[in-house]
Amino acid sequence: MLSPTTSSRDASRPDGPLAGLALDDYSPSENEEALDLERSCLQGASYRLAFRREEFHRRAENFAVHRIATARLAGRLVAVGAAAIKEAEYRERPVRAAFLFDFRVRPELRGLAIGRTLAEALLAWAAPRSELAYTYAMGDNPAAARVGLLLGSDAGGYSYLAYPSFRERPFAGRLSSASMAEVHGHKRRAAGPWDFYANPLAEGRAAGHVGSWLLEGPDGLAGCSAWSNRGILEEVVVSLPLGLRLARRAVAALPSGRR
Repeated sequence: MLSPTTSSRDASRPDGPLAGLALDDYSPSENEEALDLERSCLQGASYRLAFRREEFHRRAENFAVHRIATARLAGRLVAVGAAAIKEAEYRERPVRAAFLFDFRVRPELRGLAIGRTLAEALLAWAAPRSELAYTYAMGDNPAAARVGLLLGSDAGGYSYLAYPSFRERPFAGRLSSASMAEVHGHKRRAAGPWDFYANPLAEGRAAGHVGSWLLEGPDGLAGCSAWSNRGILEEVVVSLPLGLRLARRAVAALPSGRR
């Protein structure tokens, strides 16, 4: 799918097993092929995720300037990836950042530099439009991590936290609805500065936002925003690490009053 600033196509014909590999811009008519490719690409190893959505391009459309690129080998869609240009801060200095995401390469064709070729094409598109580029991958997804190393050093990361259970506890305080901007503003004042920060409110988009709340109590102020990725990029847990599976069984064996 062409972004407002994209008007060219790329073609790559390397030697060897990838002779004839062709890169092009994604079209919505390729949606079903892209979704079929995505279904074959489970994320992670011990903690495995699958993605569900009706339109592959829906996530990229959250960004005003974006590009989705495809790679075909002998006419077959073998890889897809996207990039978007975002307003960000790097060490408290405003920058334009290129965010690379939605990379999928058919499992049986990994290790042949298809992902690298696609990433390099998107980086070439992003270079005149941005000052830095970044991506992220699950820690136990080495294939994605290798592509990410094209961008340079490993700047940081995040983790999924899976609760096998929770215990509801009483609290003394006042809970009130708030805007996403209000909750986010409190977060920025309470934490940071960060080496790298991308403002989720920069383009005025809030796709998937369900609601935001503030809790004022004797210990201070807490805030939370809830999001749903359904329709954009719904993440479905396929399998959990052994430790969490055992924890789930242990919690289920407890008396209901102690769960």
